[in-house]
Amino acid sequence: MKFKRSVLYLLLSGTIQISAMAQSNEDRPVVIEAVDCHGNKLTTCEFIKNKLRLGATTVVSDEKVQDAQLRLSALSDFESVRVHLEKGSDVGKARLVVEVVEASPIVTELTVGAQYISFDNGEFAAGTEHYWHESIAGRLSNQNLFGSHKIASLSLLAHHFSDRDWSGVGGSVSAAYIDPNVLGMDSMFMLVNAKYDQFRQRAESAVDDIDPSTGMLVRNNLALRMEAKTLMTDVIVGYRVWSYSYIFAAYGHEWLESTSEVGSSLTASTQTARHKDELNVFRFGVGWDSEDDRYFPTQGARVSVSAYRASAPAYCINCNEVNWSAAYKQTWSLTPRSIITANLGGDPAGAQDRLQPVLTPYPGDLGITYSRVLVADHSGSMRRGRWYVHLAGGPVELRNEGRVGGHPDQAYIALGIRFESRVFGLVDLYATGSRLWPRVRY
Repeated sequence: MKFKRSVLYLLLSGTIQISAMAQSNEDRPVVIEAVDCHGNKLTTCEFIKNKLRLGATTVVSDEKVQDAQLRLSALSDFESVRVHLEKGSDVGKARLVVEVVEASPIVTELTVGAQYISFDNGEFAAGTEHYWHESIAGRLSNQNLFGSHKIASLSLLAHHFSDRDWSGVGGSVSAAYIDPNVLGMDSMFMLVNAKYDQFRQRAESAVDDIDPSTGMLVRNNLALRMEAKTLMTDVIVGYRVWSYSYIFAAYGHEWLESTSEVGSSLTASTQTARHKDELNVFRFGVGWDSEDDRYFPTQGARVSVSAYRASAPAYCINCNEVNWSAAYKQTWSLTPRSIITANLGGDPAGAQDRLQPVLTPYPGDLGITYSRVLVADHSGSMRRGRWYVHLAGGPVELRNEGRVGGHPDQAYIALGIRFESRVFGLVDLYATGSRLWPRVRY
């Protein structure tokens, strides 16, 4: 009997100890003992580790792994990213495995759009005016400059305005350099941008005027020619605070030069006016940027709040005061192929550590966009894409005056398709219609 009791006691004791050990192992936190990288040929594993922000001895969780995968997926360096855990050398230890498919460092982008704008003159001027605006833009960029994951880009833009009485043409060229890791520090980023813009406009009109020689009312044909040149430089330095938040400071300088000529058939003369000016803009702000992809977002949010002060009224309501602006954008995936995006206050400025579309077809300060994901073809000519419809109104003004909202005097609708092709690169084709009403009616 004593022998049976002893055996039973030992069995029970062993079962209790095994259960306790199992429970202890379940409660014990899992620590990363190493990070393994696979598929990276142009990208160093050290760069990937810095972006993960999950080093050795880090206590890991499913949420941290998902956040790390999202951060890597948002980079233009990779076509696809998979982050998962594998069994480590001992209980409570795990190896973090990162599998990537690298993208080509050379990226091309083409955007073609047309916009129809209708404007109601209001009660003091009968009729409705309208004009067309066509634009085409392209960009060539290297997203792994010198093999150090810096970004350099060159952009070209041409656009044309036309109405029955006037027309205008313009163009710009810009170059940008983006350093997502200043001096090797993962927490700091920098953007340097320079842009030259030129615009020419010509208008003709006929008005009734008094002939100074006869005192009679005659028809006077007026011709207006205007040319504007602008050279802009910007420097933005930012610091990442947490996983998706950041602070930034920016300085911009702008040189302006304009010439206007007004010719009159009545006086057979031309009056010329020239203007030159320089502007300085200082900005400081905070933001949140968890958008998973700049061109094809499926989830995440962007928020930006900034204060700025400028040296001329072109940039501020009252240059003796500090002005502020705010914007919010959120993207949800309703289904694997249906995506909704809402924005308030316009398009927020994301962290300037990666490229953004060279042109945006999403006007309006309060808008909603429905996107439908296109199925990639088997030939591989279209890697990914979507068509979209964007509805918006405005303005929704968030300024230092303390007013949120504004008169609903604008409405927009945009239809477009955006896709990434192995032959043409990133392509965006869109058409926009808008209606504007006077802000103040008496």
